[in-house]
Amino acid sequence: MSLSLKDFFKKKTLQLIYPCVIWGLIFIFLNILLCIIKSIPLFHIKGMLYCIWYNFWFLKSLFFCYTLCYIGYRLTNKESLIIGGLLLIPIVYFLPIFKSVYMYPCFLMGVLLREKELWWKPKVVTLTIFNLVLFAILLLFWDEQAWLPHTSAFERRAYIVYTWAIGISGSLFFIFLFNQLRADKIKKATAILCEIGKYTMEIYIIQYFIIEKLFAKLINLDGLNFSLVNFIITPLLSIVVLCFIVRICKVIEHKPQLYFLLFGRKST
Repeated sequence: MSLSLKDFFKKKTLQLIYPCVIWGLIFIFLNILLCIIKSIPLFHIKGMLYCIWYNFWFLKSLFFCYTLCYIGYRLTNKESLIIGGLLLIPIVYFLPIFKSVYMYPCFLMGVLLREKELWWKPKVVTLTIFNLVLFAILLLFWDEQAWLPHTSAFERRAYIVYTWAIGISGSLFFIFLFNQLRADKIKKATAILCEIGKYTMEIYIIQYFIIEKLFAKLINLDGLNFSLVNFIITPLLSIVVLCFIVRICKVIEHKPQLYFLLFGRKST
C-alpha cells in the first residue's frame, strides 16, 4: 500500500487482472476448439466478452478490494489501512461488482488481522475455539435453502448477514488454527500448508476448468443427500483435485517463461 499510484496499479494488474485475461483467452480457445470438434456453431463475440469479464471473478474482486483500500488509505494520509478501507465501504453497495458486497468485508477482516496482530496472537487459542463453535453452529443452518432465490428484502439481507457470519467465522477458525500449527512448530503440517499456499492463485484458476466446468458436466450429485455431498464427497474430491493441481504447478515451474506467461509472476 506504500507504492505510488502508478506502481500500485502496475503490480496489482499484473498480479490479478493479467491472469484473468490470459486464462479467459485460453477458455475461449478451448470453447472454439470444442465447437469445431463437435461441429456446432461458434458462440458469438458477446459470449466471448462475457467469458473474459465474468470468469475468475474472485481475482477481479480482489483487485477491486485492493483498489478501494488503497484509495481509502491515501485519503487518510496513510494513518490507518483499516480506517481508510472502512471509509469507502458504502461504495460496494452502490457498485456491487464481482460479489464485492460479500468480499470486501472479508478483505477488511484480513487487513484488521494484519494491523492488530499483536492484540490477537496472545488470545489465539480462545479465538480459535470461539470461531470453531460459531462456525459449527452456523453450519447447522446450511442446507439447500441457502441456494434458492430469496424473494423478500428481509430474506436477502438475512442471507447476506448469514453468509458473512459463516464465511468470516470459518475463515478465522482456519487462520487461527494454522497460526498455531506454525507456532507449535509442527514441521510436517506446516511444510505441507506452506507448499500448497504458494500456489493459491494457480489452484483457483486451474480448478475453474476442472471442477466448475469439467466436473459440472460429468458428475451429477443432485440426487444424493445434501449433507453427504457438502461435508464428505465434495471435500474429499476437492483434496484430490488440490493435490493434482499442485503437481501440475510443479511441472510448469520447470518452464519459468511459460509460468510467467500463464500466471504473471515468476515461479516460486
